[in-house]
Amino acid sequence: MAQEARVPCGVGEGMSTPILEGKGLKKGYPIKTPMGRLKGIVKAVDGVSFSLSESEILGVVGESGCGKSTLARLILRLERPDGGCILFKGRDITMCKEREMREFRRRVQIVFQDPFSSLNPRMKVGTMLMEPLLVHRLVPSKRVARDRVASLLERVGLSTQDMERYPHQFSGGERQRIGIARALVLDPQVVVADEPTSSLDVFVQAQVVNLMLGLMEERRLSYVFISHNLSLVGQIAHRIMVLYLGRVMEAGPAHQLMEEPLHPYTQVLLDSIPAPDPKEAHLHRLPPLGDVPSPINPPPGCPFHPRCPQAQEVCRREAPSLCSLGDREVACHLV
Repeated sequence: MAQEARVPCGVGEGMSTPILEGKGLKKGYPIKTPMGRLKGIVKAVDGVSFSLSESEILGVVGESGCGKSTLARLILRLERPDGGCILFKGRDITMCKEREMREFRRRVQIVFQDPFSSLNPRMKVGTMLMEPLLVHRLVPSKRVARDRVASLLERVGLSTQDMERYPHQFSGGERQRIGIARALVLDPQVVVADEPTSSLDVFVQAQVVNLMLGLMEERRLSYVFISHNLSLVGQIAHRIMVLYLGRVMEAGPAHQLMEEPLHPYTQVLLDSIPAPDPKEAHLHRLPPLGDVPSPINPPPGCPFHPRCPQAQEVCRREAPSLCSLGDREVACHLV
């Protein structure tokens, strides 16, 4: 039987002042014809706001192409937003120059989705993990850096001897452990996990998630956990934000959102989770939803209305605003 991911206990209750915030983030990408003429603009992220407290896991879910990875790149300031701002400990990092970003780069790290392409195939693991320590001048010598890396590798379930091996000599799960070690070597406060388990089998997924939760408790980390797997996110996250075509459809405490989804899109995502009992599989048959609309030419009104089984005329005319309902936020005319 596959090992189950454990739920974080007690962490995240009574959230303090946010360590990381996004306010009205927008990011668009121009699409041009072969002749260079502007064809349209893809609004990958369109007015997304969020907050993340210390020792909290914020789950970000949605289908492929909904803007999850673009949001991750904006959080890390790998790209500048077209609008809105990102606050780290109250400081707006969107306006900082590159030379002022050194401390932020150290404190906010990422675990990439693909463990096969995110590691340099020409560098040994030890050299790869020692480099950030030396670049940021956090150790007095290479020997100290090597000792720290060796200790970290053992913590993520690898051995000191693995420092002399190349990435191609590891399995997918082991490579992802190396990716986690690389993210943690600078002792960050926030880790953005961009679908870190999507390319792994179920058993290895649980091992990697349990490792991340254990490290979170030890180091008081905060995670932005991005995934298309709502079932997994529902088990580990404190709060969940549902994206669709770059917009927030629903957000709120994980247990509330999983037990009583308010937005039809969230309901569809929950209904798409496979039933473990084959006898109950017929209860999870989804209505035909059709394809996701083109992000270049999104539909008017609510972006989900062409696929929504509950859509009404108002949904086709007006885009719903994100309204607060207690601890929840939802963008739907029918709620």
